[in-house]
Amino acid sequence: MMVSDAYLAKIKGSELFDADWYKKTYSIEVEQALHYLTVGYTEGCQPSLHFDGDEYWRRYPDVRMENFNPLLHYLVHGKSEGRRYVSVANPIKSKVVKTSIEANTVPKPLAKAEVKVAAAKPAALKGALNTQKNNETFVKGWLALIGDEAPRRAKLVIDGEVFLVDANIYRADLKKNNINSGKHAFEFVPPISMIDGRAHKVELIDEATSASIASANFTWRQERAFSDFQGFMCQSMLSPLISAPFREEDKRCFAFMENVTRSLCSRAEKSQKPLVSVVMPMHNRQTTVAWAIQSVLDQTYGNFELIIVDDGSSDESVSVVKGIDDTRIKLHILPECGGVSRARNIAVQQSIGEYIFYLDSDNTWRKEYLAAMVGAFDALPTADAVCSGQLLYRGDQPEPFAARFGSVNISLLKNRNYVDMNAFGHRREVFERLGGFDEALRRYVDWDLILRISEFGGLYSIPVLLSNYYYDKAPNAITNDPTHIAHINVVREKTSARAKKREKNKIDAPDVVRRKVAIIIPSYQALEDILECIDSITSQGISSWCEIIVVDNASEAPVVESLRKLQEAGQITLIENSFNYGFTYAVNQGIACAPAEADIVLLNNDAVVSAGALEHLQDFALSSNECGLAVPAQVLPGGTKTIGDHVPHADGNFECDVNISAHHKNILKVPLFFNGGPLEISFAPFFCVYIKRSVLDRTGLLDAEFGRHYRSDRLLCDYVRHILNMKIFHVPQSIIYHKLQRSTDGMRDSGEKTKEFTYIFKRNQWEPEVRDRLGYVDAPWDLF
Repeated sequence: MMVSDAYLAKIKGSELFDADWYKKTYSIEVEQALHYLTVGYTEGCQPSLHFDGDEYWRRYPDVRMENFNPLLHYLVHGKSEGRRYVSVANPIKSKVVKTSIEANTVPKPLAKAEVKVAAAKPAALKGALNTQKNNETFVKGWLALIGDEAPRRAKLVIDGEVFLVDANIYRADLKKNNINSGKHAFEFVPPISMIDGRAHKVELIDEATSASIASANFTWRQERAFSDFQGFMCQSMLSPLISAPFREEDKRCFAFMENVTRSLCSRAEKSQKPLVSVVMPMHNRQTTVAWAIQSVLDQTYGNFELIIVDDGSSDESVSVVKGIDDTRIKLHILPECGGVSRARNIAVQQSIGEYIFYLDSDNTWRKEYLAAMVGAFDALPTADAVCSGQLLYRGDQPEPFAARFGSVNISLLKNRNYVDMNAFGHRREVFERLGGFDEALRRYVDWDLILRISEFGGLYSIPVLLSNYYYDKAPNAITNDPTHIAHINVVREKTSARAKKREKNKIDAPDVVRRKVAIIIPSYQALEDILECIDSITSQGISSWCEIIVVDNASEAPVVESLRKLQEAGQITLIENSFNYGFTYAVNQGIACAPAEADIVLLNNDAVVSAGALEHLQDFALSSNECGLAVPAQVLPGGTKTIGDHVPHADGNFECDVNISAHHKNILKVPLFFNGGPLEISFAPFFCVYIKRSVLDRTGLLDAEFGRHYRSDRLLCDYVRHILNMKIFHVPQSIIYHKLQRSTDGMRDSGEKTKEFTYIFKRNQWEPEVRDRLGYVDAPWDLF
């Protein structure tokens, strides 16, 4: 007989189990705890005089019905649930004569916990549980048989409860480390009752072999970074998922979203009530389609047509639809399965509504959904499309395990889709303009269309929760099919190709350049980076209005010589320092050298400027009188370790903008209905910043005295906001890539620069002799 080590340890480690007493009372010579766990409790044995299992079963019939070992249940679940136990009144209710434990004596319900002791793990079977970070309320890991591309099914044993998960999600790091082609990861959200701030033991077991792969302790708690609706909106830009159990902070925000719903529904009621087309593709959904259809028929907004395209179903799906009598339903039957994209395209082509919405045949809407969305379009005449939030369910569970809503963040949307088709709609002309769904894709077709629409700038987020998404409700849900994972790369490649084309042709860039700009680049070492940075600017042909000033902080000879050649060629102005003054002093040297009338752009030497980025910054900064500073999207390349710190929802394997950041907590205000445009923030690191000359004339140079290398960006941001009463804006249409601290890493790795590195990067102070030479004070608060 094999039984979970975790169970056995629970029993043995409890003061409620007395092995000596158990041995003496029931004449058991074999392992007493093992006997009680598997056989004894079914025959009336008690674990000690302190715990009456029979009474526990009597009090809690749900435990008895599952034939769950009473003491084990109490230790794993009952104690945390507030259940009570009593001492034993009559310890010997039946004489146990068994002296061995046979495999077939295992009581079937360790049903909440049907786990076996780990079998020998095949050498090629590998897996892991990822270290929990950022207060994640889920379990991430992977499981694979090396050489076998098929997904593995895993058991996650959490405090004795067993949950089955399929390891079928693609992760780039797995592929990089030769874990087949990388499609072996999983994510699992634990039950609401376990998100309680307590430590939970998680064991990863391969279902096929019963081999124990890994174990770790996880603590799940719901910590909210917001207390009001505006805070919720700010967080939604970076973390669109709110896991249950929902707290009061969540509920007050969800309640306000109900108010938004009512307002939009009222607006729809007063509108011209345009015809809406609802598109529903269907393939072998006889068990769920009626349920989905009914949620459409129940809509309070009645002017709709429901177009159902059966994609070659082989079950009774068509009969179910034909059995529903409503003239608004239009059924089109395709003779063979051609995929969801083709089905949706046919449905839209057959439709005549002004607005198009999508509902899958295994999901539902609340009755106010269409009215609220029509009201949103009525309120937003420039919107090409709208997206809203939804509640997420698992299987047939009646309670949602999470809510998903994200205000539009274009960079995050490119990194990882968080907009679902069941909470999305668009105007008819958008479909005609873009050509509809890509029929070459089997998966991520919704993401592909949403990305294309977002590139027009007309996608708005609407904060309502009126869509219900069900995981595992239908057995053939495309979400469950790992064979489509490869299409994610196709979508990314298509998106990247379109972006490069727009950059090359400057399709998105403003036409008018109004002022001359001096680009100040403080630099140290990193020759390859500084050359690429300069080339990314000069190759755009903007030298007529952009001047590049490089301030070198005592780099080695090869770097300086290369910069001198660029100066001789007329591409840059070079200022050479024989001492590393750090970021701020070098920036001030550059500003002092710049033309008196020029605006200033501060730029890191490891930045790569995309086409049109500087035009976007200038256009916004000069068109807004309240703008004091403008910063671009700071896009870190995939694999940069800090992406998740700034944007918790992002996939760190792919590039993402981090200038709006959970780490910096810098988003100040998100409009109720938002299209991903410029956003007011409190701060952004000066990896790149646009400073209008009129603002610089009022602030003066950066504060090098109290911020030799860092801190000076914070000081200037606070000066602009609190003394000048102006604002800082994030302009996401301006995209600048950041390789991230190459110069810092170079100095850190250089042994002879240890003292210099300490003063610049750790202490952010001046060496005493340099401080005195510059006439700076020794601040009494700046202590180490």
